[in-house]
Amino acid sequence: MHAALALADAVRFHDHGASARALRLYREVLEIAAAIGSRSGEAQAHLGLAEIVIAGGDPAAAYAHVARAIEICRELS
Repeated sequence: MHAALALADAVRFHDHGASARALRLYREVLEIAAAIGSRSGEAQAHLGLAEIVIAGGDPAAAYAHVARAIEICRELS
C-alpha cells in the first residue's frame, strides 16, 4: 500500500499531464487501504484525491474527500 501511495504522489507531483492516472492510483490506494484496515492510508488517499479533484475544478468533491480524511483522523485520535 505504501508503494502505491508513493507512486500516486510521484505522478501527481511530477507528471502534470497525468491527473487521470493519479486519480486512478489514489482510488486504488483507497481500496487497498480499506481492504487491509489501514485507516491512516485511507486518510492519505482521500487527501491525495482531494488535491487531484480540486485541480480539476471540482471543489465539492475535494471538500468531501477532505471531510472524510478529517473524520478518519478524528476516529484514530
